[in-house]
Amino acid sequence: MSKFRTFDKGKAVIVGDRSDADILKANPFGIKSWWFNPLRAEKLELGGADD
Repeated sequence: MSKFRTFDKGKAVIVGDRSDADILKANPFGIKSWWFNPLRAEKLELGGADD
Protein backbone atom coordinates (compact mmCIF):
# COMPACT_ATOMS: atom_id res chain seq x y z
CA MET A 1 0.00 0.00 0.00
CA SER A 2 1.31 3.46 -0.90
CA LYS A 3 2.23 5.87 1.88
CA PHE A 4 0.71 8.76 -0.09
CA ARG A 5 -2.92 9.37 -0.85
CA THR A 6 -4.10 10.68 -4.18
CA PHE A 7 -4.21 14.48 -4.18
CA ASP A 8 -7.40 15.99 -5.60
CA LYS A 9 -6.62 19.63 -6.43
CA GLY A 10 -10.31 20.23 -7.05
CA LYS A 11 -10.88 19.78 -3.33
CA ALA A 12 -7.88 21.82 -2.22
CA VAL A 13 -7.34 25.50 -1.52
CA ILE A 14 -4.20 27.41 -0.58
CA VAL A 15 -4.75 30.19 1.96
CA GLY A 16 -1.99 32.76 2.13
CA ASP A 17 -1.11 36.33 2.91
CA ARG A 18 1.68 36.73 0.34
CA SER A 19 1.08 36.85 -3.38
CA ASP A 20 4.59 35.74 -4.36
CA ALA A 21 4.82 32.79 -1.97
CA ASP A 22 1.23 31.59 -1.76
CA ILE A 23 -1.25 32.84 -4.34
CA LEU A 24 0.93 32.88 -7.45
CA LYS A 25 2.41 29.45 -6.64
CA ALA A 26 -0.99 27.75 -6.37
CA ASN A 27 -2.75 29.15 -9.42
CA PRO A 28 -0.51 27.68 -12.19
CA PHE A 29 -1.25 24.22 -10.81
CA GLY A 30 -5.00 24.76 -10.95
CA ILE A 31 -5.35 24.99 -7.17
CA LYS A 32 -7.75 27.61 -5.85
CA SER A 33 -6.24 30.27 -3.63
CA TRP A 34 -7.68 32.62 -1.05
CA TRP A 35 -5.95 35.79 0.06
CA PHE A 36 -5.76 36.16 3.84
CA ASN A 37 -5.73 39.92 4.42
CA PRO A 38 -5.52 40.67 8.16
CA LEU A 39 -4.08 44.16 7.55
CA ARG A 40 -6.98 45.04 5.22
CA ALA A 41 -4.85 46.12 2.29
CA GLU A 42 -6.89 47.65 -0.51
CA LYS A 43 -5.62 45.27 -3.19
CA LEU A 44 -3.45 42.23 -3.67
CA GLU A 45 -0.11 42.99 -5.32
CA LEU A 46 0.52 40.22 -7.85
CA GLY A 47 4.00 41.25 -8.96
CA GLY A 48 6.15 38.89 -6.92
CA ALA A 49 9.49 39.47 -5.25
CA ASP A 50 11.46 40.34 -8.42
CA ASP A 51 9.42 43.41 -9.45
